[in-house]
Amino acid sequence: MFLTEALHTLAASYAFYFSTALGLFLSLPIAAARTYQALYQGRLGRPAWISAEVLTESLRVVQYVLFIAHGAHAPLRSLFSGAFWKGVFAGIRQLEAVPFLWDLLGYAVVFGIYNAVLLAILRPANVRKMMVKAGIRRFEVAAVRNAVLLAFKNLFLIPVSVIYLFDILNIL
Repeated sequence: MFLTEALHTLAASYAFYFSTALGLFLSLPIAAARTYQALYQGRLGRPAWISAEVLTESLRVVQYVLFIAHGAHAPLRSLFSGAFWKGVFAGIRQLEAVPFLWDLLGYAVVFGIYNAVLLAILRPANVRKMMVKAGIRRFEVAAVRNAVLLAFKNLFLIPVSVIYLFDILNIL
């Protein structure tokens, strides 16, 4: 069944993510920048906002390139070779339409449920309770909720979802 296969792919994606220490450690500043942006959204000046965006997206691209290099068991110097990238993307041409569509459906279901559960856990009422217990009064509930969502997603959901996609696209 496609859902069983999707859950296996999710587990393999997490195993891959946690096996790449550098990829995991690059998630930390990304999550921190996104959290900062959510908490100080109305107070950040345009230069600070743009700087955070450039930093975040640059680190994300580096992270994904490192995932590909790790998955290909390639030395970092090979990343500058056109032959390496040609080989990496050669797997896409080998995709078969029907299995790929089932894999894509599994991806949508798994990450749709993942997001729904995350949103259910982080309802504003729950966030407010956590804020009271932690003694956080400086920020609005909506800002803290967004910050926690972005931190979690940038640490554990987005990188794993990209690894999952790389896997079903035969890139890893």
